[in-house]
Amino acid sequence: ILYNGKIYSWGGTNSGGSALNTIDIYDIAANSWSTDTAGGTARSQHTSVLYNGKIYSWGGAGPINTVDIYDIATDSWTTGAAGGTARRLHTSVLYNGKIYSWGGNPTPINTVDIYDISGNSWTTGTAGGTARYGHTSALYNGKIYSWGGNDGAVTLSTVDIYDIAAASWSTGISGGTGRFTAKSAFYNGKMYIIGAGILDIYDIGF
Repeated sequence: ILYNGKIYSWGGTNSGGSALNTIDIYDIAANSWSTDTAGGTARSQHTSVLYNGKIYSWGGAGPINTVDIYDIATDSWTTGAAGGTARRLHTSVLYNGKIYSWGGNPTPINTVDIYDISGNSWTTGTAGGTARYGHTSALYNGKIYSWGGNDGAVTLSTVDIYDIAAASWSTGISGGTGRFTAKSAFYNGKMYIIGAGILDIYDIGF
């Protein structure tokens, strides 16, 4: 998570495979590392998003469906309401104060769980798209674009698009080198997907 020129990394596993709940912080300008207070449920294969100076982490291996909240300014931890379908290797996107989580496993799923931050409550969106895990998702103009991952049998290079306002699904053009746990971001209407030493660029045409 990037915040005020620093990258905050939390959770994951150590070299022995044990789940962690520690925070490492990289100061970009100083090119230096520090740590903050460890906390929350040790986990891996979760997702984290930033909202109003707090990092919200949900899901992960187990699978689990709990929420841990780290307040950067106060260096302190709290918990949110547990909810949604327990899952790992999913994706989460923040939009208008709500966190939209889709996909994941232990068996590939295509359901949408929505966490309302201010209400500390859960609802569901419309299920759709190809059930998958280990994919990547990015937000552009109120739509969540998800690409890649695995459907339990094969690695994918397909695109599923969730329109948040309409709560409806469509598909984009398949392409790129299918792979697992890639990362993505939008820039000037293009989705840049990187992983396994490969960069694919999806021009959504807007």
